Amino acid sequence: MWLVRIKDLAANSQVLGVVVDVMKKTGVTEIQVSSLWRNSEGSPHKEGLGIDITAATRNGVTVRFNNTDNLVPGSNISYANQYDQNIEFIHQLHNAFQNDSRVNQVLDPWKVCSEDPLYSYNNTWREVLNDKKTSIVQYEAMTQEQKREKFNDKERLMIDHRHHLHITIFR
Repeated sequence: MWLVRIKDLAANSQVLGVVVDVMKKTGVTEIQVSSLWRNSEGSPHKEGLGIDITAATRNGVTVRFNNTDNLVPGSNISYANQYDQNIEFIHQLHNAFQNDSRVNQVLDPWKVCSEDPLYSYNNTWREVLNDKKTSIVQYEAMTQEQKREKFNDKERLMIDHRHHLHITIFR
């Protein structure tokens, strides 16, 4: 059982307020959320400051924030390939979050950005795994300690955000 505090719920309401505002601004009518508050040490989710979004829908088109080779359910298109078909929508949503003054981090399968500390770079998680001669199956089987030994913070951040859009708001 998880302990949920009022301050955690209040912080989540701020995250949800940002999401609703960005949805309105970009014409998004539906999102799929994989994580909001969770008891995860050192994570903005534990403080109610983070949200993970796996998909967004606008004008009947759903994009999935997933850059893996898994197939989109009910199709023969991989998640990675749907990026090319919906690049404008994906970038508009990423940029709308990034340009919101309440948002500190926007991490997705293609780009990783933060205001504090300041950084912005392409998410090259496939190249990281290739350079380290590690498959995604091997990575997923590693303990956190093993991941820290083999991959630096930047590399782990990219790999861990290969299949969702993560937003962190400022306190």
